[in-house]
Amino acid sequence: MNQKEYLLKGTFLLTAAGLLSRFAGFFYKIFLSRQVGAENMGLYQMILPLYAFCAAAAFGGVQTAVSRQVSLHLAQKEKSRAWEVFGAGLFFSVAGSLLLAVLLFFFSSFAAGRFLGEPRCAALLRILSFSLPFAAVHSCVCGYLMGQKKILLPALSQLAEQLFRILFSVGVCVLFLIRNHPLSAMVLVLGQVAGEIAASVFCAASVLFSRPPCSPKKSRLFSGLREILSISLPFSSSRMLLCVLQAMEAALLPLTLRRFGLSSSQALSLYGAFTGMALPLILFPTAVTGSLGTILLPAVSEASSKKQAGSLQATIRSSFFASLYLGFFCANAFLLFGEESGTLLFGSQDAGRYVVRLSFLCPFLYLNTTLSSILHGLGKTGTVSFLHSFSSVLRLLSVVFLVPFRGMEGYLYGMLLAQVFLFAAFLILLYRSCGFFPDPGEALVLPLALCLAASGAVYCFRALNLVPEHTWPAFLLEIGLYLPAFFLPAFLFFRRKTAESA
Repeated sequence: MNQKEYLLKGTFLLTAAGLLSRFAGFFYKIFLSRQVGAENMGLYQMILPLYAFCAAAAFGGVQTAVSRQVSLHLAQKEKSRAWEVFGAGLFFSVAGSLLLAVLLFFFSSFAAGRFLGEPRCAALLRILSFSLPFAAVHSCVCGYLMGQKKILLPALSQLAEQLFRILFSVGVCVLFLIRNHPLSAMVLVLGQVAGEIAASVFCAASVLFSRPPCSPKKSRLFSGLREILSISLPFSSSRMLLCVLQAMEAALLPLTLRRFGLSSSQALSLYGAFTGMALPLILFPTAVTGSLGTILLPAVSEASSKKQAGSLQATIRSSFFASLYLGFFCANAFLLFGEESGTLLFGSQDAGRYVVRLSFLCPFLYLNTTLSSILHGLGKTGTVSFLHSFSSVLRLLSVVFLVPFRGMEGYLYGMLLAQVFLFAAFLILLYRSCGFFPDPGEALVLPLALCLAASGAVYCFRALNLVPEHTWPAFLLEIGLYLPAFFLPAFLFFRRKTAESA
């Protein structure tokens, strides 16, 4: 399989799995929110940042490190060395996760009372601690499979995790309802543990049946461990710092909105519309860029290790423009349909307004995911981690200094500034690393022209007034017109350019 086929096939498989998981998770959350209630959903959401911090500390960067090093050794025909690196990564991540699981279990009451301010979270943390070792196995094995360019198994493990999570939670709900037991957030936590166990068993079985080339030697394991730690430690440290910064941001934003002049109820309402409705809609297309980023890391690492400059440039260029055009497409779509989507999907005008304002983030947000994976593949893990942390600090500063005076508008300015900074820094770093810089015409002129053409087609349809506006039929017809109006000219342009270059 050549590089282009690998990118297309891998992105399609992971995107399909990601979209199926997100759709299933969407309806799963609707069902559970109606069964367990908003308060229990809130308790579950409270423990997730602490769990994410523990996961980042235990195995946050191991998947990235294993994927990169395995692809590098396989490119150099060192199959046994790739297996030893995987063994070292698995040993480190499982050992770290077991240690964190024990600490989380025995200090759950202290963490719930001191850090979360909610003693009822203690029991949830104790149960959730059991999922850490299984999540470590799942993460490490997925990195190993990605390094081998085996895309199907990680995609299936993602679906297996979501499927077992849903089935187990629904089964527990039904059992409790039959026996007239009250439902609590425990249902959500048990479902998460069940999903991680299923995914780890699925991944471990796929590796055990793949006939490993050798049994890792102890001396080689220590060498492999040094390889893993040199990449994973900066990444894990960055993730831990990001978890702390995000927790501070989530705690401070409602408080600074009250300093802006809103009541406690108004602040929570705006915060909920922003983080629970508008932002998830903006982030939904990251199922595509996230999948592309996952498969880019080993592909870039292999091309770099083999010093295949042409293949490396072609891989970077195709992934860059795919993410860029997706960003322009979504930004323009959210500008056109944002208010309608907020009203029709969520029944909230605030959510619709935030979708429109957040639309300007799309090109930078989607591109940064792709550029980050490319730079990880080029070995720039430490620099990328630092830049991510600095962008989070910029966003946190906007919460502290802008939100009290400008409200949510100040937070939007901070988000935009952070994403623009990341994009500029990543592009400069990429240029210095391998000499890539996009053509301004293709990067700006063409996508803007496509946005204008697609917008013109939608406005012409609206002017005909064939279907009542702000209804589901009009919404779906307009999107059905917008899609080909944007992508058909883009497809014809790149097909013609490819034929000319050939």
